[in-house]
Amino acid sequence: MNKANLRKCHKDLEHSLGRLSDFASRVLAAKQVVGDAEDKRDLMEAFLLRACSRWERFVEEQLVACVNRFPGKLGEYLAAEIPSHPSKELCRVLLFGNGYRNIKKCSDLKKFAKKVLPEASNPFAKIKPDDAKRIDDAFEVRNYLSHRSHHSRRTLAKIYETNYGLKNFREPGQFLVADGGARLLAFIEAFRSASKSMSA
Repeated sequence: MNKANLRKCHKDLEHSLGRLSDFASRVLAAKQVVGDAEDKRDLMEAFLLRACSRWERFVEEQLVACVNRFPGKLGEYLAAEIPSHPSKELCRVLLFGNGYRNIKKCSDLKKFAKKVLPEASNPFAKIKPDDAKRIDDAFEVRNYLSHRSHHSRRTLAKIYETNYGLKNFREPGQFLVADGGARLLAFIEAFRSASKSMSA
């Protein structure tokens, strides 16, 4: 049985994030096609949503690929006997059941990976703290964009103040487009950097 290709997961993510970063930079610099500030803010929000969804897909594929290669620790965690060469489909079902595993923060991801992957084969443990913090911030912005609830706004306002020194709430598009889009590009780079750390 073919084992999952871990490098391909990283290559695919890094390529798509590189393209997204390049596209965002071109949109930010555009004066004619996307010259309107409101349009740029809307696009920056869309770019962030896309980067987050790519990361979520990558995490799922990476967990499946790792368990496919090293199923023993997941078997211990589940107190179940798992074949030494499980199919990727079986790995997916064992990890996620019939649905979606909502991993809210990088610390949650690291804790879960530590439970189901052998220490020597756990790439999630290699994610640098600065990248994890930025990824968590990106997901709080994404959460607000997805729900626009009072709770998600309060949480995001606290992150703005604590991590970015912003006392007044800004809609995500304004936050992301400020300083030439530096925050959006930093979020995208954190996803890329985490992937590179994991594959090192």
